[in-house]
Amino acid sequence: MPRWRRVVSSIAYGLVYLWFLVILGALLLVTPGDIIALSLHHRQIYNVWIVIVAFVVTVIIVCVVYVMRIYVNKTALASIPKAWVPIEKGDVEDAVCKMIAADQDRSAIIAYEAHPRVEMRDREPQPHDGSAPLPWRLGPGATQMTAEALGIVLLPNHAVWGEFEHGGWASPYSADMPDLRYDTVISELPNLIEGKALALAPPDDAEAPELLQRTPSMDLRAYMSHLADLGVVTAGRTTSDFLNRYERARFSTRPLMNAQFRELMHLFAEVLRAMRPFDPATFYTPTTDGFSPPLSTESPPPPPSNGAAKGPTGSTSEASSSEYGSVVRLASPEDADALPYMLYLANSGRWGG
Repeated sequence: MPRWRRVVSSIAYGLVYLWFLVILGALLLVTPGDIIALSLHHRQIYNVWIVIVAFVVTVIIVCVVYVMRIYVNKTALASIPKAWVPIEKGDVEDAVCKMIAADQDRSAIIAYEAHPRVEMRDREPQPHDGSAPLPWRLGPGATQMTAEALGIVLLPNHAVWGEFEHGGWASPYSADMPDLRYDTVISELPNLIEGKALALAPPDDAEAPELLQRTPSMDLRAYMSHLADLGVVTAGRTTSDFLNRYERARFSTRPLMNAQFRELMHLFAEVLRAMRPFDPATFYTPTTDGFSPPLSTESPPPPPSNGAAKGPTGSTSEASSSEYGSVVRLASPEDADALPYMLYLANSGRWGG
């Protein structure tokens, strides 16, 4: 809008407002002026005083209302934001108060259901007869009705929640492996298989440990295929399932859960039990000068890395290490029914199968 048009609009608005103000003033003053003139003409002074008092009272009332309106507006603006939430009775209407109470019950029940299910071992579970109070008040109003509407069953006081777990970690209340970190065990499985293969190497064959070693560039699947070619590992369904679960656990972005870890370790134990000693007769071919290994275009395996040190018999160490120390090692062969490996429980400082 041009400036001259804004000026003209402002002047026109002021003139119209002034015109209505003059008309209003005339209408307000004509009637009492006529009454005062007639009263003076007839010498009725009391009518004059009545009109004056009425006008004074009217002006006072108008001033009081105007001042109160300004005060209320300034007070309401100054109280924003409020120091409390206006949700109680008296602050809002009854219907709004009931709606807020119902939503509070719903939020409290959801928070109660999302609470960590920690098993309370220091307390015995108490039977709930229906009259005992709930663990904590969920909110004013119809708590039980809100719980039933959400399909939630409120448990009695001191209830036993049961087992809980976090991906990648064993439960702190686990009986056999509390607070065990799964990835530290999974990262050592190839070393355990290599250690088992070297432990089964014939002591009278100096070249067998070099054939059974895993090169740094060889992944577990290639190493298991190499052991299968040597007759140490059976290339069956158990081995295939173990490799699939190992690769999923090792390279997946989702951490393992307890049941998945136990299935993996069960397959790992089956693979270790199925491993057979290396038989040189199946690998070396007879010649006129004796036995010689079959021709191969592959280069000989490099010496073992620092992470697998040779022992007196040329085999690598049976335990591997990580930032938590050795967490897995091969078990002694005395007990045939026991697992062929042992887990080190870092928090208790003991080995357990």
